Amino acid sequence: MERLSRNRKTGSDVGKDELLELLRSIIKQVRDKRGLTRQELLGLYGEESLRIPLSVLQNENLGPLECIVKFLKEEKNLAFHEIASLLKRDARSIWTSYSQAAKKAKQKFSSRQLAGSISIDASIFADRKLSILEHVVIEMRDNLRMPVKEIAGELGRKPGTIWATYHNAGRKIRRGR
Repeated sequence: MERLSRNRKTGSDVGKDELLELLRSIIKQVRDKRGLTRQELLGLYGEESLRIPLSVLQNENLGPLECIVKFLKEEKNLAFHEIASLLKRDARSIWTSYSQAAKKAKQKFSSRQLAGSISIDASIFADRKLSILEHVVIEMRDNLRMPVKEIAGELGRKPGTIWATYHNAGRKIRRGR
C-alpha cells in the first residue's frame, strides 16, 4: 500500500509520505501566493462546506457565538483568523469569545454529543444582519421545517424563546436590516 506511483524521471517508487509532503508544499505555495485561507483552499478542492452540529449550542453556560467558536477551534482545528474570516467577524472578538468559552467550559465537546446531531452550514453566520441564534432558528424553522417545540428541544432552549427569536428575525428580514 505504501507504493503509490513511480517517479517518471528516475523510475523509482514514490511513497505515500513523500506524496503528502509534496502536496503540503504545493498547498503552502498556493496559500502564500494567493493569500487563501484554509476554508478557501478546501472550497477549491470541492469538499463539502464546513458544517456545525447544532448539539454544540446546547451548552447552558456558553452563548451561541462562544459555542460555535469553541467547536471550530477545538474540533475543526481552525485558527482564529480562519474562524473570523468564515464568520465575518474581527479576529480579536473571536479570540475573546474562545477565551471566555474556554474558561466557562473546560472540557471539549464529546463525540457522543456531536454524533447524530443535525448540522448546518457555517457560512450562514457570515451574514451579520441576524444574530447567531436567529440564523440557527430561521434555518431550522424555514429550511428544515422543524416545529418550534422540536427546535427548542434540539437547542436546549424554551419554546417561548425560540418563538420570540424566530419572529424577531422575521421582523428584521422584512425591514431589510
